[in-house]
Amino acid sequence: MPRRDRLCQKDDFFNGLLGRRYDGHKLVETMDICYVGPWGEGSGQCSQSRHHEFHEIGAKAWPRTPRLCDITDEQVIAGMAAGTGWRINSFGDLMNLGSEHISRHLS
Repeated sequence: MPRRDRLCQKDDFFNGLLGRRYDGHKLVETMDICYVGPWGEGSGQCSQSRHHEFHEIGAKAWPRTPRLCDITDEQVIAGMAAGTGWRINSFGDLMNLGSEHISRHLS
């Protein structure tokens, strides 16, 4: 079995265990669906089909707890398709965009 398939299986198993215990728990406000790179927020490679697979795993394990994902790459497209919300860590996450409210050099 390819290494990536084993990773998805382990992620599915681990999220299943956590979800069975903590989904809907009053002290768990949100679950962050992060999986690409060393911090889960990019800096790695992941196909669009894998993005969707990880979000399906999260949706299955955490049906009652609001799920979030980072907006800095393709994760957010798959996440929103699976009913996952989005988050940013700082204005710096939007540094390539800028806006009428936050100029690019300040973000």
